[in-house]
This record gives sequence, C-alpha cells and structure tokens, in this order.
Amino acid sequence: MMAAMRASPAMLVLALLACGRGGDAGDDKPRAAASKPTSAPAAAAARPPAAPAASAPAADQGKGRPCADFAACRDACVARRAGACVRMNEQAAKRDADRAESEKTASRMCDAGHPEACHVRHVQLQSDRKRSLQALTRACDLGYGQACLSLAGRSRDQARADELRRRGLFLLDRFCQHDDPYACTALGDAARDPGDGEDPDPARARWHFEKGCNLGDGDGCYALVQQLAGSLPEREVALLDRACELGEPRACASVGDHYATGDHVTQNIQHAAEAWQSACDSGADQAYHACDSLADALSDGRLPRDADRAAALRKRGEDLAGQFEGD
Repeated sequence: MMAAMRASPAMLVLALLACGRGGDAGDDKPRAAASKPTSAPAAAAARPPAAPAASAPAADQGKGRPCADFAACRDACVARRAGACVRMNEQAAKRDADRAESEKTASRMCDAGHPEACHVRHVQLQSDRKRSLQALTRACDLGYGQACLSLAGRSRDQARADELRRRGLFLLDRFCQHDDPYACTALGDAARDPGDGEDPDPARARWHFEKGCNLGDGDGCYALVQQLAGSLPEREVALLDRACELGEPRACASVGDHYATGDHVTQNIQHAAEAWQSACDSGADQAYHACDSLADALSDGRLPRDADRAAALRKRGEDLAGQFEGD
C-alpha cells in the first residue's frame, strides 16, 4: 500500500549535488557504496546527465526490521531512518492521539528538510489540496524520487512531466544501487505501472520487487507475490509470511487465510490467528476481513472460544469497513 512513499533520507544529498548545490544530509553516517552497480533485466530508463560523485545513502539502522509501535516509529522518523515516517503514519491510524502526534512530527521534520516527512505530510493533507501539493513538491525538491513521479503524473505540461519522471527515476535508481529497499520497490512500481504511452515491463518490475523484498521491504515482498500470480504457490506463501513479518498488513491477512486452511502450507491455526491479529490491529485497508476471520475462529471452536473478544473484533471490522467505504 505504501511502497510508493518511501526512500532513504539521504536522497537530499544526491538531489542537491545533482543540482550543483551543497547540503547537509543529517547525522546518519554514510555507508560504503556497493562494489558493482545494480543491473536490471531491461535497459535503464532515460536519465539526466551524470551528476557529480555523491556519497552513498545513509545506513538504514535496522533495515528489514520495521519499528514495532507508534512511539518507536516516531523516534525513528525524527532520527531520519528510511521508511520510519511512513510507518509512523501507518501506526497512527490506530489511535486519534497518535494521529495528531504523527501530523505534528511529520510537519516538524518536513520543515527541517526531511524529504520522506514531506511526502507523509502530502498524504496527511489530502483534504487540503493546495497544502498537500506544496508538501509533495517540497519532497521532490528535497530529492524524494517517489514524490517526483507523483508530480509527473499530475502535471498537464508534458515536457514538465517528462522532466519530473526522469528526475524521479534517476534518484530512485541511484538509491536502489546503494541497497535502499524502498527505492527498489518504487522502481518496481514504476516498471509495473508506467506513465501514459509507456508499456509495462513485468520482468523489470519483478526484478526490483525481489531486490526490495530481499533488502527488507514488506511492500516489495507483497508486490512480488502479485507479480508471480499463482505460478509458484509455495514460494508465494513464504513471501507473504516474510512480508507480514516486515509489517505489511495485507500480507498478514493472506497469511492468516493460508495457515487456517493449510493452503500450500502446513495448517497452523495459531499462526493464522497471530497473522490475522496483526492485520486487524494495523487498521489498514482490507484489515476488516482479518478481524472477521479471527472472530470466526474464536466463535466456531478452531481457537478457544471467547465471545467477548470475538464481538470486539467484529465491531472493529465493521468500523474499518465503514471507514474505507467512506473514503
């Protein structure tokens, strides 16, 4: 769901250097560049002229292990850990108090020049079109590749749209080469769903989703399952399990279904219950299905019967379904 929002905060360094300006990348220590550039199974997208040499993206401390709760994600966002501001905003959906704190934190970090926080502000400000667009533009200006691609899709000026798309793909490619999982997944999204007049490139999309997944992005794992489309069912269940561990709620809902029925995996109702609970707790789109599935298992004897808990889960499922139908 949120893969298109995330990339390393050090995109600021690359963007500023690419424009011939100096800049401060924050306090994160840079990590060494990969010994070889990433190669994809198709020709690279058109890019602007080569930029001056830039340092590698800052290390993602805890890559592959997302922050576990709102407070941890908020602190990681302030520390400019890749993907943390996005995760903070996802976690904030669970409580109104957290939602207000998420908006405050993202606003403060965007003002401080953190591009991912600006993209989060764009999402938070959807009801205010002007301010939302301002936040999206600032995210792109600061070097957030996904924001540039989003702006390209909105532009009515074809020349401007092409320029923004080239810039976005250039930034994402540079960061994927330096093993930023979220940039790799975003490149997969761009290959799968290109702009008007361009053909999808499934092989390139799959390659980037696989790299994003291997580097620890749950959205990349989930997108890879969609690309496989039932061709390797056992592997797909394993990928869904990994995506769930990495915090992808749609994957958790699917994992619960597979383990509850023993579909291409050894049946394990306890593991199914844990996965359904994670999806239900997330408050994400389609999570209501997981709430209902867990309630059913608590009512029909597959799990120890608990009428009160089942009723609470059904109520949460109804609330979530109404929330997303209302959107």
